[in-house]
Amino acid sequence: MKSIEKISLIAVRLPLSSPYELSFITVKELKTIYAKITFSNGATSWGECTPLYGYSDIDFITAWNEHIRLAELLMRKGKFVLNKDGFNHCALWTALHSNLCGKLAVDKAVSMVGLVQEAGNNDLLDTLNTQRNQGYSCFKVKVGVFGFEQDRKRIMQLQQALLPHEKIRIDANQGLTLSETRQLVEICDKSLVEVFEQPLPINSWNEMRELNDEYDIDFMLDESIIGMDSLHKAVLPSRSCIWIKLKLMKQGSIELTHQMFKFARDHNLRVIFGNGVSGYLGNYQEVLLWYDLQSYGERIANNAIESNGFLKVKSDPFSNLLTFDSGTVICNEWQDPDFSDCEIIKQWKMDKCSI
Repeated sequence: MKSIEKISLIAVRLPLSSPYELSFITVKELKTIYAKITFSNGATSWGECTPLYGYSDIDFITAWNEHIRLAELLMRKGKFVLNKDGFNHCALWTALHSNLCGKLAVDKAVSMVGLVQEAGNNDLLDTLNTQRNQGYSCFKVKVGVFGFEQDRKRIMQLQQALLPHEKIRIDANQGLTLSETRQLVEICDKSLVEVFEQPLPINSWNEMRELNDEYDIDFMLDESIIGMDSLHKAVLPSRSCIWIKLKLMKQGSIELTHQMFKFARDHNLRVIFGNGVSGYLGNYQEVLLWYDLQSYGERIANNAIESNGFLKVKSDPFSNLLTFDSGTVICNEWQDPDFSDCEIIKQWKMDKCSI
């Protein structure tokens, strides 16, 4: 491996074009850590970390301090063990190993999920039509935000409005009780609902096994799935889900992401990949990695990607890396980031550390 000359950590606030509603928080901006590694031969490499407390136990300050600690260890060539939560190290580790992502997979369109969420004067079906007109055929809807009765009406509305080739993904972000989950599942049409994602809190393994045994709707776990130990819990002593969600930032490294895809293939778990709370750089690296992940087979890898966080960001120094086109995302050739945008670097910059 090339020796490291310098590590720069940059913390910025990236405003969103409109609020992103989750069951546990309304996101108005991304607090993002960029890691830039300069090697002895002059080459540079970048990585991104956008932690979201509530999604995991790691908040921004924890992630920032841990990135500084690990950067200092890397510069001293110290030995350390990575924490199982990828948000502790993902900016550094993806920068260090970004060459493991496919580099030839540019200018190829990847199908992406669309977000159906009420905004301003637009109701749920207005948003569905807008997303449909933009080329999407798979849509994600958040529940656990507006209250149970409203969620029940929203799911029924969406199912009635879907066209024959369209699907929805229902995501609760841990925001439901077991009783509420059962009641919502009762109105779900399996032919229309691709997955019902993370209805219960992270450690509800036994309750998820009950749901998985009781209903033919496919459940998916996201926040529950961090490292390999969580995958074992997902299938032993019996299945708690049919699908799992993996993200490059959450897993924290390209190598672990590959290991978890292999485990999923070997244990007949289906996978949806991609991060909806990310900037352009993190999503760019995910889409490049996505091509490598296709080797695990169609049932594992060939699903609409969720690397759509970049579409929520108002301004971003890496905005030249990705292009949205008719419900798909396209990777462009690598270009160095542009930190000259005053809104990003002056208004939103939080901190900087060079090691």
